[in-house]
Amino acid sequence: MPDRSDEHETCGGTEAASAWRPGERARILPRLLALDPADLAPDGASRRRLIARLDAALADEIRREATGHWSAAAARRLGLGEALAAERRDTVRRRRSGPCGESRSP
Repeated sequence: MPDRSDEHETCGGTEAASAWRPGERARILPRLLALDPADLAPDGASRRRLIARLDAALADEIRREATGHWSAAAARRLGLGEALAAERRDTVRRRRSGPCGESRSP
């Protein structure tokens, strides 16, 4: 997985740290899952649904590989795993900070 320590996304004119490179999330996620543009909304409920769908798709792909199914694809499994990890990192990061990256006081 590429280093993402210096990557940011724009949020209201300021930059907020993200686990995805700019434009990568909107380009990659629809290739892994059948998604509407509304499914990529940055709000909490959409992210929770997306994480649940990625988790289920990853479990299905692992199951297909374990049973030797002809449609199992290691590249898809890796892509799903990386996307799931990036979404979880973004969720944790957004939970620890405000929606646009500002620090929340404890």
